[in-house]
Amino acid sequence: MLEHLERKGFAPYFWLFYLFNEVVSCDDQAETWQQIQLLSNNYAELDDDFSQYRNAFIAKQTYRDKYVQGERYQERITFLKQEIL
Repeated sequence: MLEHLERKGFAPYFWLFYLFNEVVSCDDQAETWQQIQLLSNNYAELDDDFSQYRNAFIAKQTYRDKYVQGERYQERITFLKQEIL
C-alpha cells in the first residue's frame, strides 16, 4: 500500500514524520535542514475550502462523526480516492 501511495505522490503523515526526523538528525544533512526551513508550510485546516486543501502539503483532519459525515470531508475523501485508486 505504501509503495502504491508513493507512486501517486502521497505518503502517510506518520511515516513521513519519522523519515523526516531521521534524515534531519544526521550531521551531514544540516544544509538540507536549513533549506527546508526556508520553504512554505502550506497546509489546510478542517474548514478551509477545497482549493486550499488541494494545494496543501499537509491537511489536518479529524475523524469525529459530525465532521466525517459532513460535505467537506466527503469531498476530500472522493478526491483522494480518485487520485489514489
